[in-house]
Amino acid sequence: APELVSEKKSYLSLRFGVPGFIFMSRLRFIMKPTNIIDLIGIIPFYVGLVIGSVSKAWTVVRLLRIIRVIRIIKIGNQSKTIDTLIRSLKASGAALSMLILYTLCYVPIVASLMYECEREETDSNIKSIFDAFWMTMYTLTTVGYGDIYPITNCGKIVISITAILGIGGITLPISIIGVVFSERS
Repeated sequence: APELVSEKKSYLSLRFGVPGFIFMSRLRFIMKPTNIIDLIGIIPFYVGLVIGSVSKAWTVVRLLRIIRVIRIIKIGNQSKTIDTLIRSLKASGAALSMLILYTLCYVPIVASLMYECEREETDSNIKSIFDAFWMTMYTLTTVGYGDIYPITNCGKIVISITAILGIGGITLPISIIGVVFSERS
């Protein structure tokens, strides 16, 4: 299996390097977005070869390997569905703006209220404002994990209102984006 990985990296290196040296304008070739993505995907392999197996340096190489996931962006160039999705998101700019603004304004307010309602209660799952943010986010987005929940009546009322408003505030912009997507596909 290590030989296969090495062969794939060699192929990617050749695929990136050979056209760069054949073309007259190498810099223009290298600066194309898809080729930059290839370069970012290849660099961790060569850094790993140069560094070897030094433990602390190897940790950096592992983090660099995560960057290789960026290469999936190139799939967008070959997929009409992804292209349609991107065009739909651009066309739904107002709905997305509303969604982001709604979330950025609503979550801190509700999380603060929730924390104030629950902070005096010793049996409460909400030990910090961050716990309140977490619960507000998953309630607002209608996920509802259930790992953190209010135990006071005040907290239950606040989170119930959040759930109801989450249905309208989150799902309405998402449905607008869905309509635009279905019209474009």
